[in-house]
Formats: sequence, C-alpha cells, structure tokens
Amino acid sequence: MSSKLSSKCAKVTAIGVVLLSLVSHVLCFDGCRFSYGRRGCEDRIHEGVVVTCNGDGEESSIPTTIPSDTVYISLVNFDLGYLQRANFTRFPLVECFNILNSKIAGIDYDTFADMSSLHELNMRGSRMTGEHLRFLAHPDFTATVVTVSNSLNIAEVDFEIPETLTLENLVSLKLEDNNIRRVSSEILKELEEVRTISLSRNNIESLDWRMLRRLISLNELYLDDNQLQTIPEEASTVFYAVNELRLGNNPLHCNCKLLWLKDFYTMATDKELDFQNVACVSPFKKGLMDVTTEELQCSDPTVPALNFIELPEGRVAVNCSSRSDPAPTLTLTFGDGRQLISPPPADLSQLYTSTPYILIEEPGRVTCKATNSEGVSQVTLASPGSGNGAALTVAQRSLWCMIASLVIYSIIYY
Repeated sequence: MSSKLSSKCAKVTAIGVVLLSLVSHVLCFDGCRFSYGRRGCEDRIHEGVVVTCNGDGEESSIPTTIPSDTVYISLVNFDLGYLQRANFTRFPLVECFNILNSKIAGIDYDTFADMSSLHELNMRGSRMTGEHLRFLAHPDFTATVVTVSNSLNIAEVDFEIPETLTLENLVSLKLEDNNIRRVSSEILKELEEVRTISLSRNNIESLDWRMLRRLISLNELYLDDNQLQTIPEEASTVFYAVNELRLGNNPLHCNCKLLWLKDFYTMATDKELDFQNVACVSPFKKGLMDVTTEELQCSDPTVPALNFIELPEGRVAVNCSSRSDPAPTLTLTFGDGRQLISPPPADLSQLYTSTPYILIEEPGRVTCKATNSEGVSQVTLASPGSGNGAALTVAQRSLWCMIASLVIYSIIYY
C-alpha cells in the first residue's frame, strides 16, 4: 500500500515539477533587459523605464515581468499571433513600442486603445494584411509616428474609416518593404497633418496624385523602388512642395510625358533628391539627368494593319495592330455596326497594341482606328466575300500595285 502511495506521490511530484517549470517559464521569462534612462526612437528621446525583450521565436505572450510604468518596450522574435486589446491594457505610459519579427498574424481595431501615451509604433516582420491597419483609425489610437514594414501580406492600404474620424493624428506614416500595390484615395484623403509618407520598396504602379496635392503639410515623400513607369504632370505640385523626395529605382518609361519631370530635377536644386538613382528603363536605358529633351518624344499611331484569315466553311476572322508611343487604343468597327475596343498594354514599354482575331459575322467593310494622346490614324478595307472582291492586307495591296505599275509601264514603253 505504501509502495503504491509512494508511486502516486512520485507521479504527482513529477507533474508538479513540470507545471512549476511551465509557470516559471511564463512568469519568469528571462529574455528581457530592464534599465532606467534615456532611449531614442525615430521621433524623440524617451526617458524612464526601458525594456528590451528578445524571445526564442516561441514565446506566445507578453512577459508579465514588464513594469507598468515602462515608457519604452521592444519585443523581438516572439510568436504573438493575433494581438488584442487585453495584451496591452497594463502599459498606459509606454511612449515608444517596437514589435519586431514576432509573427503577428492580425490586430484588432482597438488593440492599442489603452496605451494613452503611445507616440511611436514600429512593427516589422508581421503576417498581417492591409485590413489589419484599421487600428490606425481607432479614436483612442494616439501614436503620431507609425512604421509597418517587411509585411509581405500587405498588398493594399484600404480599410474602413468611420465617418466621424480621420487619420489626422499621424505626422509620419512609413509602410516600407511590404507588397503594396494600391493605396486607397480615401486613406490618403484622411492624412491631413502628415509630414512624412514613405512607401519605399513596394509594388506601387500608380497613386492618386490629386489627393496627395491636398496634403498641405507633406514635407517628405519616399516612393523609391516601386513599379512607377510614368508620373503625370499634376504631381509637380506635390514634388515642388516637399523638401525631400525619393523616386529612384522605378522603371520609368521616358517619353514626352516625362519632360516636366526632367525639368523638375533640373530646376529643384534646393531640395534633397536622389538624382543619381532616377533612370529611364524604356524605350532606352539612361539616367534621367543624362537624357536630352529631344530624346523625350512621343509619336502618332502608325497606319493600322488589318489582317484577314479565311477559315473553314467560308468564315473569315480579322485583327488589327498599330504602334505608337504611348501605345494606341484600337477600335474595330464592322459593317453590321459591331465595335471592339482594345486598350493599350498596361506595360508602357510595350508600344504595340493588337486586337484579338474576331470572327466577321457578315461580309462588309471593316475599319480600324488607332488613337493616342498624339493623334489618330485609321484604315478601312472590305472583308473577303463582301461582294467587292476579296479584301487584301497592306502587303498584298502593295504587291498588286507594283504589278499594275509594271504592266502599265510595259504598255506605254513597249
């Protein structure tokens, strides 16, 4: 009996040791360093209790040993998952908060609502999406300097903002090294007091420049390492207003549409600009500062080429193509009134537009019109079987004209 009792006691003791070990691991996490003093963040120096915690990649909770009067917290290499308000209610005095490489999967709208002293927030290496950025619009979110970087699931900056709220508290918003392709115009509109916007190293192809023009406090704009191929002249108001601008390492298509940008970089010598990194990728490769005005050219559309293909059972299909810079929009019009509009390629370096082959339902005349900002060109041909003889491609018509000229020449001179 005593042997069984001893065995049970041993098991209970072993379980107790394991539980105590787990509790000790949670409550006595030893990866934190504590100090009292001054610690600089991006915007200012903070003074008070400073805590830096380095996890092992598996810590799933905020260490309970962090004092409630802490002003600076840095959490590195945790496994925090989904952040909620309850995680941070005991940190009302934190002014600067860094959460780095800690596997954040998402953030509730009110997560930081109880951090009433929060001034700077830096989140790097998360798994959250653009929708989780909605915490920026919470009425009790007080941070004015926010950085969210190295979060490849953030493809869009577009989240709901209540009608009674704005993002006017933000003076610096840095969304760098993500996978952003689009920034909502509605989000830009609410950044009334922002002085710094950084969207460096994303995949942005265009922005609402008219909305950026309304940000009268904007002083620093970083758009380097994106996918901008062109920038409309309406952006010049923004560029001349800011003090610092970064546009380098964008695949610029340098035609007449960027004459104004060349002029800007030539004239704005009083600004901090990345002159050496701004370069043309198409239709030639050259630094923007080395490009001459004569090289920044656009062109009218070439005469469209109509090509007919005779198919089995007497059917006929047609397509059209034309070249220009910028590439043209093509409009195919058929004898029965049908129209097909083919827009230019999204890639500005592609200067040809071509329609797919379209089945001609009724014989007749086919017109192709090519249009771009520089001009219009069109051609009309009769389709095979239209009653006016088989239609000819441009090459065929040239050949027949040559033959006819030789025949006439031989009649006259021989």
